[in-house]
Amino acid sequence: LFFFSNNVLNADRYYGLVLGIEKPFNRFSRFEGGARFITISRERLDTFNNEFVRGGFVGGTTRGLDGTPIATERSFISEVALVDDSTMWGLYGPVDGRRARISFEGSAAGMKFGTARMDLRKYFRVLQEYTFALRLAGGTSFGRNKEVFYVGGVNNPVNPRLSTTSTNVDPNRVGFSSFVWPLRGVELFDLAGDSFVLANVAFRFPLLHQLAMGWPLPFLFQNVRGELFLDVGSAFNRDGFSPWEYRDGGFELRDLKAGYGLGARVNLGIFLFRYDLAWPTDFAQTFSPLQYFSVDVTGLF
Repeated sequence: LFFFSNNVLNADRYYGLVLGIEKPFNRFSRFEGGARFITISRERLDTFNNEFVRGGFVGGTTRGLDGTPIATERSFISEVALVDDSTMWGLYGPVDGRRARISFEGSAAGMKFGTARMDLRKYFRVLQEYTFALRLAGGTSFGRNKEVFYVGGVNNPVNPRLSTTSTNVDPNRVGFSSFVWPLRGVELFDLAGDSFVLANVAFRFPLLHQLAMGWPLPFLFQNVRGELFLDVGSAFNRDGFSPWEYRDGGFELRDLKAGYGLGARVNLGIFLFRYDLAWPTDFAQTFSPLQYFSVDVTGLF
């Protein structure tokens, strides 16, 4: 994890040991338990050279950079979770059913913190190839080394526009971070805080049954999927969150951010290639669109 503090580039390196168990209740529900011993080593990097630096965040590796160790923290973390999953999958991810996960993790030794999360998803298949997807997720963290949530953009972007200028993060505190996707209409990692909320609505449909290209390369794409979406969410600190406001007789978002648009998906065998075009909005006006090119191997949402 890379970040700036007083215009100096720093890097946190995570390593450790993870153990986990699962106990099924039935075909769809299970209990998960786990334990992790984690060490975080922080280095101050003397120089940096990365074309994606913009406003305080960088992606890449420390390859070719000289680092000076400045801090090391350790923690023993326990986690419990209840999971329910009755989804039916297609070529591009879940098409019907439900998914839910409620979890709590924390540490009382070393880095002290506690984090609670919830992720609820519902998929409705309409006819054979059309699906409505709904998701509601949220989480909060507390304690001396509380976790930081980063929200914005999509996972595995090919064309990242990185921006972390948030004042909600103390750059001198060593702790854990989580990344929450997708929030299209917002730049990657633009929002940060000890809590997050995220709602996604999507309608997925067949876009092109077959597309044959002769230039620049002779590609043949089959079963290209389309998606219409609306994302609303934010990352914030609990003591300073103002989701919306009324102004000039109207309603508009404040700390909550939103984006709507359309996208296309191509299954390339080992991963999905995704394109999304999203218009940021505060529900009072709409702003210039952002484009996202990304790959996905997880069926994120």
